Amino acid sequence: MKTYQGLYKHNGVIIPIKLCNNGKELSVEIEGRLFVGSEFTDLTYHGDLFDLDSSIFTLTDDGYSALCYCQIELFIPQVLSVENGNNKIVDLCLCTTIGAFDFEKSTITEEAIVLSLSLNEETYIGKGDTIEVAFDQLTMRLPKGETFVNCYGCLYGDYSVYGNSAFGTMLCFKHVKSEYQAVRGKDEYMDLCEDYSDKLEVVQEIHCCESFVMRGCGGAYR
Repeated sequence: MKTYQGLYKHNGVIIPIKLCNNGKELSVEIEGRLFVGSEFTDLTYHGDLFDLDSSIFTLTDDGYSALCYCQIELFIPQVLSVENGNNKIVDLCLCTTIGAFDFEKSTITEEAIVLSLSLNEETYIGKGDTIEVAFDQLTMRLPKGETFVNCYGCLYGDYSVYGNSAFGTMLCFKHVKSEYQAVRGKDEYMDLCEDYSDKLEVVQEIHCCESFVMRGCGGAYR
């Protein structure tokens, strides 16, 4: 279980928080109220709805009662590989914006992730509607030779051809390494995902394990 320090922001209210992450599920207690989910847009409330202060919380009106119309800012320790081959621990700032709930469309109006990293008096930023896009931008702006040692930066981390959510739906191919590296083209990749579906894991982009291999320009799909 990892714990990240951060801030919860809603309509001018700013509350310090600690978000817990077990690699599959996120949980955060805000003003004594517990919210749990697999990603930021489904942090659902576990408690009596009549207890909530509407000046602090807005929830989706879809039966799930997930946090919306807010920002969550977290400081996440990550490993950065630098040009001389050494690794160092850095604090990656992740800020996610969750828009208001649109009842007619039964969805939130906005979802955005901004990643920022301060190195040597410079701040590097990446942003997008998914953490993949935000990481893509951020890594392109880092000094030459520097890259993240995490699932996003790993050779065996990839995504479904049918798309991915904003956070935490990366596919890990570490159990079929040779088959994954032998793939050529989208059709072969789709076949691989179907044939070895029982050997694939769903991981968070910010996770890392002992099977990590620097991605470089490799990879079957992304």
